[in-house]
Amino acid sequence: MDTEEFLRLEEQKMIQVDKRQTPIYIFLFTLLILLFAASCFAYIFFRYENTPPDHFPQKQPVTIEKGLSLTGISSSLKLQGVIRSGSLFRALVLMSGATAELRAGVYEFPNPLSTIDVMHSLVTGLYSNKTVRLTIPEGSSAKTIGIIAAPILTAVEVEQFTNDALPFEGYLFPETYYVPPTYTTDELITLLRATFDEQTASLQKDVLATGRALHDVVVMASLLEKEGKSEESMKLISGILYKRMELDMPLQVDAPFAYILGKESSELTLDDLKMESPYNTYTNRGLPPQAIGNPGVMALRAAINPTKSPYLYYLSDENGEFHYAKTFDEHKRNKELYLR
Repeated sequence: MDTEEFLRLEEQKMIQVDKRQTPIYIFLFTLLILLFAASCFAYIFFRYENTPPDHFPQKQPVTIEKGLSLTGISSSLKLQGVIRSGSLFRALVLMSGATAELRAGVYEFPNPLSTIDVMHSLVTGLYSNKTVRLTIPEGSSAKTIGIIAAPILTAVEVEQFTNDALPFEGYLFPETYYVPPTYTTDELITLLRATFDEQTASLQKDVLATGRALHDVVVMASLLEKEGKSEESMKLISGILYKRMELDMPLQVDAPFAYILGKESSELTLDDLKMESPYNTYTNRGLPPQAIGNPGVMALRAAINPTKSPYLYYLSDENGEFHYAKTFDEHKRNKELYLR
């Protein structure tokens, strides 16, 4: 084979190899184009989602409640118009490892912020208004709330708060709040009532299904807060009290006396049990005219969903354990066994 023939054959081999490799080059080139396009789309999408929403709450209070999960915080921020995407906020927090560092409180942003800057604010506390913690236990009365709030909030005075809040007894939701120390009585009452509406919104259909008025459910729940300890005991007592009402029996509940007299069951006298008052459940049948405190969700659920049982009586011993009875004789025996 001469040199010219050899070169010709080698050239043919190179052409064949090039033809085999051409599809690979096309595939790689196409892949690069797709990756570039995807990167551009992702960048544009990120830029958009990271920008402040059109109606960003500039110079308005934005509240992040304590105890919310990362999902809860992102949902709250989106609902309040602070961020466009809860998913992006969660992804940024997870990537930064700052989940445990997000701070509850009331924020006031001077300018619209990107999602990244909002996350930074919640981690550092930047733009957080000075707030104080106000914890209202379940079952607290309007007067008790005033006593708790007055030392914390400079504009709240016990007597004024009690007088102004009393008409809304039962509808002042017990919760831990973070509010400015300058919060007024009117602002606090408005907040407590609004929180009640928010927390009980999901229960409205259940209340309607009972055929009872919301007022009666709230009053019953306020009794259960004082009479029961757990949701189980509250539901059992709820069933017993509703049964007494159906039988036209007096409820004979001691809790209202703590509300009107400040006396616990062990302090009540026979004269107390005979006193003239619409809250006296020994001399009057049915529910008291108004709640004797502000119930939480657990007591409200118990008032909506009472447990049916054969019992008509109950008592709680010194250890807080409940003992139930079907008849009055059984109830008297329980008194002898557990209260004396």
